[in-house]
Amino acid sequence: MSNEKFIEDVKSAWAEVFPNSRCSVRSFLGSACFAGYLAKDSSECANRIPENDPLRYAGWYRLEEGDVYKEDRIGLYVAPPPLSNLVYGSAKLRCKSIKQPDRTKLVKRFSELREFIRSEKDNLIHLHFNINEKV
Repeated sequence: MSNEKFIEDVKSAWAEVFPNSRCSVRSFLGSACFAGYLAKDSSECANRIPENDPLRYAGWYRLEEGDVYKEDRIGLYVAPPPLSNLVYGSAKLRCKSIKQPDRTKLVKRFSELREFIRSEKDNLIHLHFNINEKV
């Protein structure tokens, strides 16, 4: 699969599973970096800072490694444990590698991510949007 085909597939797969959210893809040197967000833009983030999006999701597509998509990080900012001095806690989903990624495989994986977010939605903090519209 070419970088351009992967970029097209990953963007459309994200839009299908998370239609009210956004993603970004950067392509360079035969690779592509993908990041997914729950917020549509910075106005939906705490203090209008995009890095305050509750979802941290990123992955790499590397053609030179045999046409593999590798998730780099997946996590959610959630409420801290009781009696903790932490500002926030985190919930994590195990990262996977997808060989020969196509749109169908990406939709399946993003659907698993959506279920993970749904399971943690009551624990999410600093939301400036309706989470039910996102997942």
